[in-house]
Amino acid sequence: MKKFILTLVAAGLLFSIFYVMAIALVGWLPFKNLNYRLGAYGHLYTRIREIPSVKEVDILFLGSSHSYRGFDPRIFSQYGISSFNLGSSSQTPVQAKILLEKYYEDLRPKIVIYEVSPMTLSNDGIESSLDLIANDYVSEKELKMALELNHVKTYNSLLYAEIRDLLNFRPYHEPKNVGMDTYVAGGYVERRLEHNKQKLKANAGGSVTSNFESLQVESLKEIAAFLKNKHIKVIFIQTPVTSTYYHSQQKMNRKFGFLMANLGLPYYDFNKVIKLNDTTDFYDLHHLNQKGVEHFNRALIGQLALSKLK
Repeated sequence: MKKFILTLVAAGLLFSIFYVMAIALVGWLPFKNLNYRLGAYGHLYTRIREIPSVKEVDILFLGSSHSYRGFDPRIFSQYGISSFNLGSSSQTPVQAKILLEKYYEDLRPKIVIYEVSPMTLSNDGIESSLDLIANDYVSEKELKMALELNHVKTYNSLLYAEIRDLLNFRPYHEPKNVGMDTYVAGGYVERRLEHNKQKLKANAGGSVTSNFESLQVESLKEIAAFLKNKHIKVIFIQTPVTSTYYHSQQKMNRKFGFLMANLGLPYYDFNKVIKLNDTTDFYDLHHLNQKGVEHFNRALIGQLALSKLK
């Protein structure tokens, strides 16, 4: 029996060594269960590394691409409001909580504006976890996230990130301009102006399921509790999408609104506050173009009287 146990232990050690070596070797290949997204879509790598140069801000923005493409710090600065956008691609509350806990002390916001939607809470968080692990500094918080999500891609990405750190890989430099995107100081990503030409498909927004992920809902509550403990005001906002896209998800939007109301969180659905043009104010079904961002941001400042921060 003792020999059998020793054999199992030895086999386990050999397998672990082999697995780590395999991850190290295939990390740069398009391996199915390892997707290390260094410098991925959304400029998170650059955004994180700008933080040390940022002083205390009036507003910190959190959320998905609707955040880092929807809140332009340059517009807020015109009203004497300093801000930083800590959004990331497909960001869910699980990742938002990590970013908030890690960088709150550096940014010291007076208000946190968090972009949320039915998509946010019905997302499993895997895609955003890969983006975060590859482009942020890995800590014990990312390990906890990996255990919560419990997905092989997240585990493999975390392991590969640790291997890169151990081997001291050459620092990455992310270009300011990538395709149609330009990174703007303050965490914003401006897209070259174009108008929406997409038509609503039968299953548009199909990633939105009928149920919200319990882990995401709990993380949202924890974010609110964290900010309350810090005496920081938090405002949850659903950014504008095209009217056709919004109305195609009326049931989910109602359910989401009820959830936010039951949580007792301050929530504004700006699809009900301002009216935008589906073609000239968007570049696809649910992302604002620069013209739409300007309309939305000025409406937001006026609606919430944010200019009184000073």
